[in-house]
Amino acid sequence: MAPALADALAPAAVPADAPALAPAPALAQVRDAGSSLGPSARQGDPETGTEAGTEADGGAGAEAGTAVCPEAGTAADTAVGPEAGTAARAAAGTAARPAARTAAGPEAGTALRRELRAAAAASFVLLESRGALPLEPGALNRLAVIGVHADAPRVQGGGSSGVFPHRVVSPLDGLRQALPPHVRIGYEPGPAPEGAGGPEPLGARHARDPEGGAPGVRLRVLDAAGAVLRSLHQPSGRVLEPELPPGAHTVELSAVLHPDTTGPWTLGLGGFGALRLTVDGTALVEGEFPPETDDPAVVHVRPPQHTARIPLTAGRPVRVVARRELAPGTGRATVLTAAAPAAGPAEALAAAVAAARAADAAVVVVGTTEGAESEGFDRETLRLPAPQDQLVAEIASANPRTIVVVNSGGPVELPWRAAVGAVLLTWFPGQEAGHALADVLLGRAEPGGRLPTTWPATLTDAPVRTTHPTNGRLAYEEGLHIGHRAWLRPGAARPAYWFGHGLGYTTWEFERIGMPEPAPGGDFEIPVTLRNTGARSGREIVQLHLSRPDSAVERPVCWLAGWAAAEAEPGERATAYVRIPARALQHWSPGGRGWTTEPGRFEVLAGRSAGDLPLRAAIEV
Repeated sequence: MAPALADALAPAAVPADAPALAPAPALAQVRDAGSSLGPSARQGDPETGTEAGTEADGGAGAEAGTAVCPEAGTAADTAVGPEAGTAARAAAGTAARPAARTAAGPEAGTALRRELRAAAAASFVLLESRGALPLEPGALNRLAVIGVHADAPRVQGGGSSGVFPHRVVSPLDGLRQALPPHVRIGYEPGPAPEGAGGPEPLGARHARDPEGGAPGVRLRVLDAAGAVLRSLHQPSGRVLEPELPPGAHTVELSAVLHPDTTGPWTLGLGGFGALRLTVDGTALVEGEFPPETDDPAVVHVRPPQHTARIPLTAGRPVRVVARRELAPGTGRATVLTAAAPAAGPAEALAAAVAAARAADAAVVVVGTTEGAESEGFDRETLRLPAPQDQLVAEIASANPRTIVVVNSGGPVELPWRAAVGAVLLTWFPGQEAGHALADVLLGRAEPGGRLPTTWPATLTDAPVRTTHPTNGRLAYEEGLHIGHRAWLRPGAARPAYWFGHGLGYTTWEFERIGMPEPAPGGDFEIPVTLRNTGARSGREIVQLHLSRPDSAVERPVCWLAGWAAAEAEPGERATAYVRIPARALQHWSPGGRGWTTEPGRFEVLAGRSAGDLPLRAAIEV
C-alpha cells in the first residue's frame, strides 16, 4: 500500500478509539510507480463477533514464520494467547480435524489490527464496477470463492522485502467470517497458476503442536547429543535462526498433521545441509543438500523444498518431524511444508466453473506469483500467470455476477475486464487482507485507492519500450515524458486505466473550479466543487493537473500538481481545496542551474484521473 495520500484520502468516519496515523509524505515523494495512490488512513471498522479471529472452517489463513531469538525462549506457549490455548486443549487428542477456534496472537482484536485492516481496505482500487458491488448478504444464498490466491494470498512483496507476520487472514477466511450463516460458501482453487510455489509452510489450518495441542508447530533446538536447549511453540513451519543458544546443533520442527482430504499429500522440508523428514517415524526426505547458490534471499530466507508424497486419510492425524543440522554455509532457514491433494488442471477448472454456475455470485481471486513478480529480476510479461485468464473468462461466462480480485504489486493485463461485474485491485494488502477484502466487498468500507501507475491494455501499447541497455548504456530517450506523461502524448495508445483512476460506491459530477490569484513564488489553493450524484455517501479524490501549451521550454502535455479529498452525502455538494506548491509551476533551467518559473498563462485541469479532467481554468503567473 502507498501511504503518500493519507491526508487527502482519509475517510470521513474514524472510530473514536482508533489511533492516529503518521502524516503523509510530501507531494514530491509521489511517483508514477508503486502500489496505490490510496491512503494509509482508516475507514470505520464494523466490529463483528469474529473480529478476534474466529474461524468458520478451522483456519485463520496462511501462517507465516518467526525467528529463533534469545527472548523467544521465555515466551514458550504463552505467546499463543489464552484463547487459542483453550480451543487447542479442547481439540487435543481427537482424531478428526479440529473444530472452529479463536485465532492466536497477542495482537488479536487490538487497535493495531483494526488499523491494518482499515488501511488495507482504503488502499484497494476499484477498477471496474457494473453493479456487482457491493454485495448484499441478505440477497445471497450461495457464494462461489475461486482461485488459489483466495486461500493463499500474496500479502507482501518477495525476496528481502518479506517479513513474517504472526498470521495472515486469507480472502476465503475473511468472507467466511463476515457473511451470515445462511450464505453457503463454496471454495474451488481452480488450476494452479504457472510458477506457483510448492507446498505452503505448515500452520494452524492443519497442524497442532504435539506438546499441548495448540494450533501450529513445536520448535526445538538441540545440541550435538540431542539434548534440548530450547523448546517453544510456533504458529508456522517457517523458521529463521538469526540467533541461537550456545551449542546449537540441530533445529527440529514437529507437528501433528490433521489431514482434511484423503489422497496423496505432498510434504516438504526446505533448507540446506543435512535434512531428515519423517512421518510417523518413516523417513520421506533424508540426505545432504548443499547450497547451489550464494543468493542470500535463497540461502537465508526461502531455500528450495525437498518434497515427497505420502497417502493420508482425512480424520487420521500423523506426526511429522523435520530436522536440519546447523553447519556453516547452510543458511538460516528451516521450512516444514505440506500440501493437500490437488486435482488436475482440467478437472480443477471444471469444478470451479460448476461452483460459479451454481452460485448467486462468484468472487475470483487471481494474482502474480513470486516467480513472476519479485525482486532480483525484471518482469518479462504483464500477463497473469496462466491459466488464470482462462479461469476468469470461463467463470464470467458461467456467472454474470463475477467479481475479480487482482492480487498483484504492479500492472497486469486484464483481457476479460469488460466481461465481468467488477474488478478490484488489492495490491499486496498485508496480514489483514481477508478482513479488509470482506469489508469492501460487502460495502462496509469504500475502496479508497487510486492508481499511481498507468495500466496498458497490453504490453505492446506501452509508449516507452526501450528499457534494455545497449553495450551497458541505457538511454532515457523519452526525456521528461515518463510514466503517465508518455501516455498523454499524441499518437499514444489509450490505456486500460489511467494514472489516478479509481472508482467508489457512488457517483460524482465535477461542477466548477475557482481560480484565486497565486502569490508570486508561493503556494496557493484552488477550490473545486463537485456533487454526489449517487445513492450513498462517499469520497472522491480531486486531482489537479497543470499544462503550458505555449511554453518556451519542453514540458509534458500535463502533469499532476496536487490533489485533495471531497466527501458528501447523496445529492450534496462539497468543495475540495487543492494546494498547489510553487514547485509544480517550475522547470529546470540548465543555464541558471536551478528551478525557475516561466511567466505567463498556465492551464489548470481538474478531474478524477489523468484521462478524465472535465474542468479547465487558467492562471497567470
